[in-house]
Amino acid sequence: MLVLVFEKDGEATVVLTRRSAGLASDAGNISFPGGRMEPGESPLDAALRETREEIGLNVSVVDIEGSLPTVRRPFADHVVVPFLGILALRPPFVPNASEVDEILEVPLSELLRDGVAWEERWSIPQEGERTVHFFAHPAYLGENLIWGMTAMILWDLLDRATRST
Repeated sequence: MLVLVFEKDGEATVVLTRRSAGLASDAGNISFPGGRMEPGESPLDAALRETREEIGLNVSVVDIEGSLPTVRRPFADHVVVPFLGILALRPPFVPNASEVDEILEVPLSELLRDGVAWEERWSIPQEGERTVHFFAHPAYLGENLIWGMTAMILWDLLDRATRST
């Protein structure tokens, strides 16, 4: 998974996708670009390949800053290594219609506004209590809600960004 950040109008902006409604899993959900590893691939190779396939990004323009903490997908036994990628300029994005319905560019500052992010405690059978994070922002996300693994990674990114300032 690739967490892409670039400057737009003086603001750090993150790239998200709305997954195609025709996909077998997580259809219509908001996510970061990137996906499953193929045999012999490293997590970074998979993130770069999938990003190129999903949003048409020339991955040679991405400066990989390193990995963020590994996350386990809620309610499943699926582990993901997210990588932070910095773009010097906003490149052209070309969504692959079979995988991506929309590419969203959201300023990180908007995700820090009051009422945009919240967390809930859920009781999950066989897992116990879990904190679930959410983001909603009609101007940038429309009716879409960010939750699950994407929200976990975004929450961590924002926490790190605000702690370092």
